[in-house]
Amino acid sequence: MYSGNFFSYFQNGQTAALKIGSLYLFEGLATTFGVLKSKYPDYFIVVAIIYIVIGLTTVYAVTNNRPCFLFPLMVYSALFIAALFALLLAAIVMVIDPQIISKDIPSSEVSKFRLVGLIACPVIVLVMLIKVWFFKAVNYCYKYINRIKRDRTEA
Repeated sequence: MYSGNFFSYFQNGQTAALKIGSLYLFEGLATTFGVLKSKYPDYFIVVAIIYIVIGLTTVYAVTNNRPCFLFPLMVYSALFIAALFALLLAAIVMVIDPQIISKDIPSSEVSKFRLVGLIACPVIVLVMLIKVWFFKAVNYCYKYINRIKRDRTEA
């Protein structure tokens, strides 16, 4: 039965946060293998390490009821959402007038840039919604683990 809270399907957010942490862990490992096989530039190893650390801390936080270890994922998600918002603003400006971004765009190319901006806007919004959902799930898990820890100390 649906209780009105989407996160109730995920056992109070813990399963969702665990899956999100696992996703970052596997993404970090995949990026590492991509760097080792020369599919990505060498500096992507920094991104891989960040993803692995975020994934490990998130999995550790959920499995051991340590809410403070969810902070790396929450901070990364907040920064990523802010960057997506800036990218969305740039895409909107590109739809309105691409020559605001760069004066070197010839008049014949303006319609192509507008089309790219028009396609980019819904994609950015979709990615932003997914990241906001990740943030809400992890925040819900953080509050739930804090509530569990508080109830254990009071009992």
